[in-house]
Amino acid sequence: MAAILTFVAYALAGLVALRLAIPPGYASPLYPAAGVALASVLLFGWRMLPAVALAAVFVNLSLAADFAHPTPAWLLLACSIGCGAALQAWVGTLLVKRFTPQPLTLGEPREVVAFLLVSAASCLVSPVLGNAALWFTQTVPPANLPLSVATWWIGDLLGVLIATPVLFTLLGRPREAWAPRRLSLGLTLTLVTVLLVLGVRQVVTWSHERLQTGFDRDATSATLALAAQLKQPIHALRALHGVFIASDEVTSDEMHLAAQAWLNDGVMQAMGWNERVSRENVPQFEAKARASGLAGYTVFDRTDLSASPGSPGSPRLPGARAAATPDAEVIAMRYVEPMTTNAAALGVNVLSIPAARAAIEQARRTGAPVATAGFRLTQTLGNSPTFDPGVVIYQAVYKPVAASAAQRFEATRGVVFVTLRPSEQLKGLLAQVPAYLSLCVVDTSASALLRRLAGRAGCEDDAMPLQHVRAVEFAGRQWELRVQARPQDLPESNSADAWLFALVGLLSTAMLGGFLLIVTGRTRRIETAVRERTAALQAEVQDRQVAEAALRESDQRFRNILNSVPIGVVYTDLQGNVRQTNPRYCTLTGYTEAEFVSMSQADYTHPDDVAQDNDLREQLVRGDVPMFRRHKRLITRQGTTVWVQATVSLLRDANGKPRSIVGVVEDITEHLKLEEAERAREAAEASNRAKSEFLSRMSHELRTPLNAMLGFAQLLELDQRHPLTAAQLPWVTQIQQAGWHLLEMINDVLDLSRIESGNVRLQIETLVIGDLLSATLALVEGDARSRNIRISQEMIDGAHTLVGDATRVKQILTNLLSNAVKYNAESGRVHIGCRMSSTDTVEIAVTDTGLGMTPQQLTELFQPFNRLGRERSTQPGTGIGLVISQRLAELMGGSLRARSVAGQGSSFILRLPCSPDPDTVRSDLADLASEPAAYHRRLVHYVEDNETNVEVMRGILAQRPQVELEVTMTGAAGLAA
Repeated sequence: MAAILTFVAYALAGLVALRLAIPPGYASPLYPAAGVALASVLLFGWRMLPAVALAAVFVNLSLAADFAHPTPAWLLLACSIGCGAALQAWVGTLLVKRFTPQPLTLGEPREVVAFLLVSAASCLVSPVLGNAALWFTQTVPPANLPLSVATWWIGDLLGVLIATPVLFTLLGRPREAWAPRRLSLGLTLTLVTVLLVLGVRQVVTWSHERLQTGFDRDATSATLALAAQLKQPIHALRALHGVFIASDEVTSDEMHLAAQAWLNDGVMQAMGWNERVSRENVPQFEAKARASGLAGYTVFDRTDLSASPGSPGSPRLPGARAAATPDAEVIAMRYVEPMTTNAAALGVNVLSIPAARAAIEQARRTGAPVATAGFRLTQTLGNSPTFDPGVVIYQAVYKPVAASAAQRFEATRGVVFVTLRPSEQLKGLLAQVPAYLSLCVVDTSASALLRRLAGRAGCEDDAMPLQHVRAVEFAGRQWELRVQARPQDLPESNSADAWLFALVGLLSTAMLGGFLLIVTGRTRRIETAVRERTAALQAEVQDRQVAEAALRESDQRFRNILNSVPIGVVYTDLQGNVRQTNPRYCTLTGYTEAEFVSMSQADYTHPDDVAQDNDLREQLVRGDVPMFRRHKRLITRQGTTVWVQATVSLLRDANGKPRSIVGVVEDITEHLKLEEAERAREAAEASNRAKSEFLSRMSHELRTPLNAMLGFAQLLELDQRHPLTAAQLPWVTQIQQAGWHLLEMINDVLDLSRIESGNVRLQIETLVIGDLLSATLALVEGDARSRNIRISQEMIDGAHTLVGDATRVKQILTNLLSNAVKYNAESGRVHIGCRMSSTDTVEIAVTDTGLGMTPQQLTELFQPFNRLGRERSTQPGTGIGLVISQRLAELMGGSLRARSVAGQGSSFILRLPCSPDPDTVRSDLADLASEPAAYHRRLVHYVEDNETNVEVMRGILAQRPQVELEVTMTGAAGLAA
């Protein structure tokens, strides 16, 4: 049982202590497990040594995940440290029994000093053996071993000085010497241990933060520098693209001049031009190239991209493809710079390289720069089987300007390109960054077969303790720039903070522990003296209690009055120092009465109010004013501000001289907040009214001249006596189109202003959905035909009528359908679906196949004047049509909402109340006729604005004259009850 308890106690103490280790070492500056081991062997004998060794092995095996060691090496290391811990406990036990008096009581100074010295000597065993094992397994660099040994020794010694006495107070012999020390010695040292643990943990945190901050600074600088380098090839590509746009026939000399300035710094491998040629015109193309000075120029396909080109059975690299039927066209490398290092690639058909082919096809369709995945460059074929992947950035050059992707693809003259090898860029950057950093460039695109573009082997999958990742979008591909490092490699990792802190803790703990051991050894004599003195004091206390009883009774009456007052009361001296408060004042400020005794009013008064308080108090003491009342701010203990009304008076003694000051304080914070909120509400309402009035007036003022403009434009167009010329007619048409568009915008602003001000009048009636859709579709059919957009509609679930304002419902449907046509794709579809969503609601859904919206755009959809980025398009609009439609739907008792998926289209769902058919009315009212209250409510619902239902219910009521109802009719027909 003792062995199990030893194992558990050592393991728990060791696991907690090792969390305090500071890199680059792995030793804890406070290791109570060493004290557990020594105390266990001293109390229970040598049979505890195996439990100590196994517990130490277990503790160190728990750190296996933090080391880059194979399992056998780490197991050897853990076993070595475990044997060292057991050996240290054995040596410590021998020294304690040899050089300290037995039984061990540690009650005299010489015993305490002897225990301290033998503990310091024995605690060298485990640090020496453990660090020798760390050196042998290359876990800790040799330069860090001295600090590791010192930290280990200090941690073990602190653990022995703390844990051993604490465990002896619980289990030590003789019991009469140790049991009385549980609180005075055991609890005190335990608290000291907790404080040391917290202190060491803070040192650990600071050390980690310092290392992390230094690494983040260097890593950020490195990734920023690399990201800046990656922009240069894009700039070079655009410059070269401009050369080939400006000239249809770029000569080799012009190509050389265009590329020379960009290639001087060595960042890029090559720049050049790939020309598009049909397969049948390749001979003529080759002859033209040879005639221009490229002797032996030949167009060829790359069909073997293996590690050793031409070797049978060699593995195929990522990016290779099997031979296939030749394409109808080739894109051959016509120019490349510098020629000396890239001549081997001249004439290659880049379409035969899968990685290049994918990038070129995308570049031809988009017109933007597109980078390839990593692959072996043609100019490196025939070299070593190992290679650094290259990346090529392409941008297409077109003959005429092409609009669509298909047109651009067919109009391609060729592609300019820039070739770079990320590993070369990384080599140049490594000379500028600290040596401890490990850089890696990873292609995270889904199509990347070679993920690592630059860096040490395996860096794309390794995760070092310190790692900084920056995501970069590079010419259509997603790259990650990773910077990695190990804590022990950092230049600032060798910190002596833990050693210095542990040294101070050692001295403090040794002094405190020794003092407590000496003092508690004489506990019996001190307790006897205390008991005798206590008996004498008790007699004196009894005499004082009789004298103080009368005073307490008088004081109690005053306190009862003071404590029951519902407002705060505070007494101060003439300088403002608090002398007494009542409970209400303490509740108001959050301080206790005991805390107020050491405070002045300035300590909890708002700094801006202190000067005025002092001035008024001085006037009160001088007699200039008999009292004063003011509003001021108090700062509560929680840091909040409380507004109070303070009434302050002066108290005088029997001779009429000022003696003290009394203040009566009432909390008025909520009252002031209520007044402020009321003022803010009035200001907001006034601002809203002013805005609506301004919009309404401005819209009317704009409409007057606009009507004149439109009218005169129409007169010009209709004037037969002085007809316009053919050149003038389009101008007048443009004036009318712009005018009608502006008038539509003004009407929308007026509608929005009326809705916000509550001035919209609605004529609610039963409407036929088919008629509404016919009238609305007639307004958008012309635009739909011009864009070849097909409109379909479907009526299900008996959805034929709805209840609403005819004009406003048409306005909503027109807005939804015009948007569906306006923002639809060419030759798209618009579908109108009508159905009953519930017994009293009809739902009309307008669905298009347009651009759709992102979730972010959906959240901003119904905001006034927000066109979701479409204001940069050619489509006209104000951005308030949907807002008006939604609010009109809500005014008619319905709703308008949207569903959309980016790139797939949108659906707008309008819900409005529906008018039930007569059979439903007759059935519902017949069932409810026996319940007058429910019958009355349902009757009102059916009667309003529904003449058909009125006729049905006249017959029902004629059969039930006993039911008396009062119904307000808004329809044309009346109902006799």
